Amino acid sequence: MQSNLNQCLSFTELREGLYQCRRNDAGNWTGGRIGVGKLIGTMRGISAPVLVEWLGSKAIVDADVMKALSQQAARDIAISRYWRPLWCDRLLSGVDLMMFDYGFNAGVYGALACLADVVGYDHNPGQMTAPLLDLSDRISDADLVKRIDDDWTRALQRQLRVSDDGVIGPVTLRAVHASGVRGLLTIFALATRQEQAYRQMSDFRTSGRGWLVRLNDRVNMAVVMGRKAIGAAA
Repeated sequence: MQSNLNQCLSFTELREGLYQCRRNDAGNWTGGRIGVGKLIGTMRGISAPVLVEWLGSKAIVDADVMKALSQQAARDIAISRYWRPLWCDRLLSGVDLMMFDYGFNAGVYGALACLADVVGYDHNPGQMTAPLLDLSDRISDADLVKRIDDDWTRALQRQLRVSDDGVIGPVTLRAVHASGVRGLLTIFALATRQEQAYRQMSDFRTSGRGWLVRLNDRVNMAVVMGRKAIGAAA
């Protein structure tokens, strides 16, 4: 939802932090690979290759330019490269955060691939499309339930304050509907798929713990946002 833009940006900013320039981080090199191009670091989650592309020239980008990247400039980049391509302004409250923050962290293509897997979209989702968005709005509870693994089912049940037995049956579904949170099952289905994607990444051994903490925070905030949307619509 467009009204959630600032909240989503703030969530991501808090987890990305400010400047860092680790030599073993490919995102800190202008060439996008360790040792390729100039080592200029990352600021506010904006990587060296992204800043080069944004400014249009490697020649004008150095560590000082990166360090000087303002919050507003970083937000402009995030909106242009992640929020708009993922059509977050058209997603349900909470689902928008799940897509935006994961897209910022793992790429737009990765975020779309997770959504496509969740809703059973068979085409290669190189970009958000009306059919993919429509399918994400129409997918049945029965199909979404199949996409949520045992651990995230228990997390959902704890959110709903029902027995966390890891099985989504009539009691859990009644609690889902009683919560009034549209997209609640989608949030937890995306969490399942995003965790699977994280675990398949080559850097999971070194960065995975932080990614999973961020994912857990993302889900918790997405649920809060979904609940707030109920009051806003009342």
